[in-house]
Amino acid sequence: MISQVMFDMDGTLIDSERLFLKANAQAATELGVPRAPRDFLPLVGTAGADGLAKMTALVGAAKVPAFAERSVALVMQWVQAGVPIARPGAAALLQRLQTHGLRLVLVTSSDAAYTQTMLTAAGLRDYFAAIHTRDGAPEKPDPALYLRAVAAPGAAPAAATVAVEDTVIGVQAARAAGLRALQVVDLDAPAPGATARVKNLAEAGDWLCDLA
Repeated sequence: MISQVMFDMDGTLIDSERLFLKANAQAATELGVPRAPRDFLPLVGTAGADGLAKMTALVGAAKVPAFAERSVALVMQWVQAGVPIARPGAAALLQRLQTHGLRLVLVTSSDAAYTQTMLTAAGLRDYFAAIHTRDGAPEKPDPALYLRAVAAPGAAPAAATVAVEDTVIGVQAARAAGLRALQVVDLDAPAPGATARVKNLAEAGDWLCDLA
């Protein structure tokens, strides 16, 4: 039995990764490094030094700061213009889990300002009892974010919690924190450490409700 589900945001509930692939290609082209969105797939599910190394390989060290800043600016511009960003079935899944009495928590490596913007634009903010962002904590795959979320007031214990992630590093973070991890496989590779893997959020709902 579970009583709590902890969700990743980018790529899991919000289709931001495809937006970033498009933004990466445009930003690189503006900086004189023409590339297609698919060229930036290696950036999906990266963090820290690994992500920096891959950006450097794609656009060159001198252009990384401008590339990163411009990519984020483009994504924010499109979101504010009303581009749909919720993953298919995201709201329906969260409603279904709430109906089953599950406590919903967001655990993301994104910062607080970006997180609030994306959740509000997607219409998903009010589903969560708590939101934990990277502010003041290491990014995934470090388990610190999940450990902080499990230790927070009102949280259910790890044994009664499942994390829902889309990337290998997200699954690694959840498992290192002692949680079961359900991977919704999309742009990143299947995670060897996942407790289970599904193809979409509807299948995720079936799997989670069976445990509720």
